[in-house]
Amino acid sequence: MSGRVRHETMFYACYSQYWMSATLDNDDEVLEPEDVSAERRIDVTHEGRAARVETHAQHGDVNLAFAFHEQEPTREPGEWQEVVEDSMRLANEVFLLNMDEGSDTVPVPGEPTELEWWRVRLHVRLDREPRVFTRWDMTRFVRHT
Repeated sequence: MSGRVRHETMFYACYSQYWMSATLDNDDEVLEPEDVSAERRIDVTHEGRAARVETHAQHGDVNLAFAFHEQEPTREPGEWQEVVEDSMRLANEVFLLNMDEGSDTVPVPGEPTELEWWRVRLHVRLDREPRVFTRWDMTRFVRHT
């Protein structure tokens, strides 16, 4: 990957949430997040492979922008009402799933076949419709030896 890679999609969230999961070619099933607290915007479970994302909008489309970076991007103040960070292990693609069994995928740059740790920063803005806009900044961990 050279530079930032960006993917945008609209995904239907229901019951105020959607799920993200790291997938591998040899997975028999998509991991779903474990029961988590509704008090947090994002809860990561299954050793970093699955996340439940709270939208605060009961049902509807969420505008998602995924930006994959080689280095941590600077924080952008202003238009975002909330910014949350966590870590996830990703490979090949990010699998999106909602409770109505809707799904979509976002490719991970380079399509790695092994799980790698990524620092994820979720930016959230709620508009009046209510419409939810989110941007994910995903930075691959650099291991210093």
